Amino acid sequence: RLAQLIGQAGSSSSIVLSSSWRKPTHAEKVQTLETCIGRHLGRPFRFDDRTALHEERGGAMDRLEVVGDYIEAVCRKRRGSDLNLRILVLEDFCITPLNGLKCQGVSICSCEAAERYLLSRAGDSSAVSLRIIHSYDQWTTDHGLAVAIGTGLTMKHFRRVMVFLNWARIIGAARWPTWRLFSWKQTK
Repeated sequence: RLAQLIGQAGSSSSIVLSSSWRKPTHAEKVQTLETCIGRHLGRPFRFDDRTALHEERGGAMDRLEVVGDYIEAVCRKRRGSDLNLRILVLEDFCITPLNGLKCQGVSICSCEAAERYLLSRAGDSSAVSLRIIHSYDQWTTDHGLAVAIGTGLTMKHFRRVMVFLNWARIIGAARWPTWRLFSWKQTK
């Protein structure tokens, strides 16, 4: 599914790694991931960029802030451009629900609140379209055990992304370059 999304985004997209895998200690894992994605794409693949290496001691909100820093920097460089920008964030936020949290003093109580925070970091958000796919789920088993997982790119998420990526084509809008930020977690 991920390779399909990257293919759908087209050649004007940039794929940015935002997870802990961006650290140099995970270079071999990233190379394996890139090779796997490239195999599914039918062409070589490399991440175009990585978010800055900041210590993420606060978990989900540190990750949101790092992604916000990246978006702010990209939008600052693009000031004066007449092209609109689409940003897709695929993230499990350290396997954390997006409720009851604060990021730089901003209340984050939902995925939509996190999207508003990131849009605020973009500056002139009228030229920016942003979607967060929160690849997270939680439930309680019949025996009362609380379970929280990073779900990956489920079919439900995939459909939401495809609607988002096709949105500009459907309404006949101007060309929208796509910046996609991906987060990867090592599973055991």
